[in-house]
Amino acid sequence: LNLPSNAKIITYFGRLSYEKGVDILISSFKSLRQVCKDAYLVIGGEGFLKTRLERIARSIKNVVFTGPFPRNLQLATMAQSDVFVHPTRYPDACPTVIIEAMALGVPIVASKVGGIPELVVDEKGGCLVEPNVPKDLASKIFSILTDEKFTSEAKAFNQKWSRRFDIAHLGPKIVELYEMAMI
Repeated sequence: LNLPSNAKIITYFGRLSYEKGVDILISSFKSLRQVCKDAYLVIGGEGFLKTRLERIARSIKNVVFTGPFPRNLQLATMAQSDVFVHPTRYPDACPTVIIEAMALGVPIVASKVGGIPELVVDEKGGCLVEPNVPKDLASKIFSILTDEKFTSEAKAFNQKWSRRFDIAHLGPKIVELYEMAMI
């Protein structure tokens, strides 16, 4: 992506649609840029709102839309991120992209809806925020970008915590549930 080596990288990968709240993330980033000039927002994905989101972001420096990325580049970009954001407006049962970011050791800021609070441990692996509150989202992103101790601890925590969602760990439990249901 040719970002400066000192860039603070905030990423979002997912569908570009209303329910995912990317417009809220862009609004948050606009205010964040006032206090964090070296921040970059990388938005990956496709969706019917892409053109509108690009238009909203046009006046804000350091916003990069990647479009759809090959899987290996998406994961490599996420691994280099300082924070991964999932600002969904509506409940998401179990966003795989959050688990992937956690496995890569990236701190998470995500909406406190659906199954997300079961994935992201607030104040340990990242921060949970109320949906539709750009100011709160910006504040939590800023706090992660500026707290090296928390970032280091969140990275280690997320890498360990994400293992509980691995199929090697969950698979046998799912099989056991199905077997119990058949009795």
